[in-house]
Amino acid sequence: MSLLASCRTGLLTNLVDCCRATGKIVTGALIFLTFFALVLSAQDYRGRIQGTVRDTSDAVIAGAAVTLHNVNTGISTVRNTNETGHYIFDLVEPGVYSVTVETAGFTKFVQPNVPLAARGDITVDATLRAGDVRETVTVAAEASQVQFTTSKLETTVESQIAKDVPQLYRSPFVLATLDPSVLKDDTNSEYNPFNSWGPGRMSVGGGANFSNDLQVDGARVGVSVKTGYVPTPDMVQEVNVSQNTVDAEFGHGSGSAISIVTKGGTNQIHGSAYYYGRYPWGDAVSDRMFRTVNLDRQQMYGGTFGHRILKNRLFNFVSYEEWTWAQAAAPYTATLPTDLERQGNFSQSIWRGRDEHDLRPVVHRDLGGWKHHHANALPGQCHSRFAAGSRRHEVHGGTLET
Repeated sequence: MSLLASCRTGLLTNLVDCCRATGKIVTGALIFLTFFALVLSAQDYRGRIQGTVRDTSDAVIAGAAVTLHNVNTGISTVRNTNETGHYIFDLVEPGVYSVTVETAGFTKFVQPNVPLAARGDITVDATLRAGDVRETVTVAAEASQVQFTTSKLETTVESQIAKDVPQLYRSPFVLATLDPSVLKDDTNSEYNPFNSWGPGRMSVGGGANFSNDLQVDGARVGVSVKTGYVPTPDMVQEVNVSQNTVDAEFGHGSGSAISIVTKGGTNQIHGSAYYYGRYPWGDAVSDRMFRTVNLDRQQMYGGTFGHRILKNRLFNFVSYEEWTWAQAAAPYTATLPTDLERQGNFSQSIWRGRDEHDLRPVVHRDLGGWKHHHANALPGQCHSRFAAGSRRHEVHGGTLET
């Protein structure tokens, strides 16, 4: 007997160990698949800066050191020109950069204030002249924003415009309407950030509604015809509208693409705070003839905060927004069941606004079809158990009590 018990105990222990091991394997597989799916589902929103380095005789310079410096974060990356004098920085975060080119026997070349938009492809060519490397030639003109390596027709709403333009709906996707090719649907209330229909309703370049690819930081946020996530306007760095999305990365829509790039932290501490309040004492009257008071109440508040964690390496940026919105509802009148109606007797139930002898018909359906009941009363077997056992409601002096 003890041998049999020990055998059963051993089998049970092995079974538990097997289940634990299997659970760990399944959990690990789920974590890996989730991470892998997130990586695959995100389209790259980063851009590219490239160019060619030549001397004053138009000969290419190979081996020149090209430094790309992020003005906001202080992060620098160095590349060398190849045998054709060409350099390229790929997968670059959107932002403002400076490009520095230097090599022995030539003066240093500096191109400051190079703005890079989402998926931008900026060409910064450098011309070096013979001289001391300690001498610097700074180009005051901004780098050309013409993208020579793509045929996409697109518009970018930069951070300053996104910051200064007043927004009634507090949805950054509406900034896409600054592009003349974007037409917004007239259902205004659906463009509030807590509604999911608005962004998909916009038509780009004459395309159909609900056919655009909506993205935030390269990740798709469109769920069928709805929008799963709308960032706050204060955390948006830029909004990009692409009319002819021919690249494979835009595979989630049959029309155009609207992409949003959010802000990030920098070496400096920066932030913002705001409050919007709407109260009846400050609102205009809703009816000037009867001097009806507007009872709507709305409070909107939030802010942003960005800072560094490790200088020139790791940064943080957060944003928060909350709405409190109370709207006065239209009067609603409902009829409660009488004592007879609660018992299934509708012999005294008169249709409102009709003749007093016009009773409200009472029918029910079973396997034999629809049936009318004598004297307009339901038999006991037709009563719902839930209705019979539910609490009774009575009206006293116009107040509903339970």
